[in-house]
Amino acid sequence: MARSGVCRHTPAQPHATLNIQLHYRNHSQCHLARLLSRRDQSCDTSTTSSLPRKPTPTINLNSASPPTMAGPSTTSTLPQRTSRRRPLPTGDEEAYQHLKLGNMTHEQALSPAEVTLMLERLEDAAPHKNHTEVYYKTREYCKTFSRFRDEQAIGQVNQITSNLTVRGLGIVEFERCQLATLCCDSVEEARTLIPSLEGKISDEELENVLNEISKLRDFS
Repeated sequence: MARSGVCRHTPAQPHATLNIQLHYRNHSQCHLARLLSRRDQSCDTSTTSSLPRKPTPTINLNSASPPTMAGPSTTSTLPQRTSRRRPLPTGDEEAYQHLKLGNMTHEQALSPAEVTLMLERLEDAAPHKNHTEVYYKTREYCKTFSRFRDEQAIGQVNQITSNLTVRGLGIVEFERCQLATLCCDSVEEARTLIPSLEGKISDEELENVLNEISKLRDFS
């Protein structure tokens, strides 16, 4: 016999019902999170719009002076230079057979004896004047290496050596000063220590000059 067509309803399984509940719960939580996020954004926007905005500072790039900053001033005034600048070396200074003295070629040269005499005259003119440490060191150095003590002898040596520079021999101030400073005992020694004299003065004349200088030396 055929069964009567009765539609039976199959009850839902427990695990399927739990999955549906979890799905709706997660969906509700996501929707609630979106609502809270929108509310927070609207609050931030309203709060920001209600605060006064500070003007943005502008910097003029064409200005010659830099923008000033807060704080104590660090500007200082440098003292004015009173001494003469030392000339830069040209790189070709040489006191050998061919003299290359640069800017000092035509400058006056002084022997230690001449410097000592000059400093003594300065002290006599201002006896109570206080000098610098460099001054006193220079004075002691020149006194130590001075070959002549008497003022008259210093003047005679200067005259003997200066005559060589005005005779057209080619002898310059530097070489004159070297002859008065070194007081060489022989022509060979003079030409060795002052090689630029070669070809400017004969051995006989140079020997006469050295003998005249030697007579005026102070060996004390």
